[in-house]
Amino acid sequence: MPENDLTSNNSQKLIFLIGKIDDISVIQELIKNEKYLIVCFDYLSHKSLLEHQISHKIIDDILSDSDYALINDSSLQISQNWYKHEIFKDMEINSKNFGWYLEFDFYFFLLQRLTIILAITNLKEKFKNNFLYVNTSISEYIKLFTDNYNLIQTTKNYVEQKFRTDSFVINFNLGKFSVNLKIKRNMFFKIRQFYEYSLIPLINFFTSNKKKHQNNILLIDFNPSLYSSFLKELGDSFNIFLLNRRRQAVYDKKSFNAVISSKSNILSYEKFLTNNDKSLINEKYSKYSKILNQILTSKSFNDVFVFHDIKFTKLIKDDFSEFYLNRLHEILYESIGIKKIFDNFKSKFIFHHYASSLQEKIIVEEGKKLGIPDVNFQHGVLSPTFHSAKKLLTFFGHFPLHSQSKYVPWGNISANYAKQCKIKEEQIFALGGPKYDNYFQCDIKKSQNGSIVFALGSMSTVNSQAQKIVVYENYEKIIREIRLILKPIKNRQKIIKLHGNLTDFLSINPIPMIKKIDPSIEFKTDLDPQEILTSADVVITIHSTTFILDSNLLKVPVLTVLFDPQFVDGISEVGYTKLFNMNELNKFSNHLDLLLNNKTIRDEEIKKGLLFVDSYFNNPGTSSKEIVKKFINIINDSSSD
Repeated sequence: MPENDLTSNNSQKLIFLIGKIDDISVIQELIKNEKYLIVCFDYLSHKSLLEHQISHKIIDDILSDSDYALINDSSLQISQNWYKHEIFKDMEINSKNFGWYLEFDFYFFLLQRLTIILAITNLKEKFKNNFLYVNTSISEYIKLFTDNYNLIQTTKNYVEQKFRTDSFVINFNLGKFSVNLKIKRNMFFKIRQFYEYSLIPLINFFTSNKKKHQNNILLIDFNPSLYSSFLKELGDSFNIFLLNRRRQAVYDKKSFNAVISSKSNILSYEKFLTNNDKSLINEKYSKYSKILNQILTSKSFNDVFVFHDIKFTKLIKDDFSEFYLNRLHEILYESIGIKKIFDNFKSKFIFHHYASSLQEKIIVEEGKKLGIPDVNFQHGVLSPTFHSAKKLLTFFGHFPLHSQSKYVPWGNISANYAKQCKIKEEQIFALGGPKYDNYFQCDIKKSQNGSIVFALGSMSTVNSQAQKIVVYENYEKIIREIRLILKPIKNRQKIIKLHGNLTDFLSINPIPMIKKIDPSIEFKTDLDPQEILTSADVVITIHSTTFILDSNLLKVPVLTVLFDPQFVDGISEVGYTKLFNMNELNKFSNHLDLLLNNKTIRDEEIKKGLLFVDSYFNNPGTSSKEIVKKFINIINDSSSD
């Protein structure tokens, strides 16, 4: 078999692949008597060739650090500017261009595509005259560069998830079993409409709809189970209105009790939208759809999307059109829905967590017109662990998008980092983490021989480096090796804590592999961390995750083996954990044994975790009280002006 390298050779043929290879014989026949260079552009094609011991190169070999930096910066720049082209001037919805609402989704869409475009560019410069073999999944990319290629059929049903939020994952637990349902976005919203129309009135029947207080407050996508203490405290001074757009407010007994005890009202657009409103939505949808058609057929549209001097509009045209139409109806529905809600009641504040999501952008913008200030609560540990982190943290909605907005971080460390990211000091109220008040107040009683919790982080696609094939390899390798280490351990319950959104665009799902290694393993999804950690002896993570901080709070020692090396430098900022690299699994195994069997070592690790907690949180256990007090004072001060 000829050597498979990146050295230019005029007689060498190129084979470009993406997606799982169902018919390997096609490749085997091609390489039988020819010089070749096979290049895989994703993990699935790479894995297929590895299984058949076929020599190849991966996209990681083609791109340099500066290439990845260019991809990241270009994805961010294009996602924030494409809609500013003059051909989109008629696409304003509620004084904001349509594209502004979609920046977040579009960034992730671009990352993957710009990565492939730049890799092909690099290869074409080196192999200018070589003949190409490509499979169907990558042929559209090749058309940007040449028509001189031969199409080969290697994949049957490679279906790519185009946009990060094209689907929603619904998780629930049935005893020892965890169920993950992936639902298409449009179906999710249809189900939600039914929920809003039929179940929300029933839930609200059990709460008082009468105004108990002078002031109303609107909470966007708060989880009542996690924020039960905060809701109870808030309910003593405010009429609480919950507007949950991405997940239902009530989904189990605990969330129901939290809503009832705080006398919260669950809002829904369906309650306020009339038939005339829905007709208006359809009329506007028809209007903007016609504008889209005009845009797509104009010559200027081909000049909108350019990267590295390559116009790639044709590559994404169909996806762009589908994306546009799918989100258009949603934006119109949300925009008119929130107007109707604000027509019926005036809120003193809008509390939320994700400033950049489509729903929050619409709600906050409408609130601004009415003089309703918004408050962005910290929702996860912040750490500057990757290229362009400071720019991305604001873009991802961790920090407010507007200078008038307020920000509530968990403590001084997060507050100082927000200042580094250009958030003004007068916007910042470092009052603590209200969802953690219960943690500080609970009496932790550990039983003998508690559980080992293995927390699986999701495959992060935060930047192009996170999409390297080696990162996917590491992800599967670490999970497999750790499960093998855990399997012989007796007298300990072993629990896999699944992330709420476990898989990414490539649908890497480790569950079958884990079950094959140990069928007795217990899976848990979407649980309150407090529920799973109070009986845990040790937590194992493979990702930079807030679950490390949760474990520190609840006196559980943590071990971490990171599958993505770019997060190594910042892992110390998400909590205290004993960190091991990919080549230190023997050390990891030995230290795990010490934590399970040596009380002195275990207590030392717990103490280090508690020291981190002490440095990280303001107002531990009383943050809900302090937040409510602060915003009542703001209301009183504004009334006296």
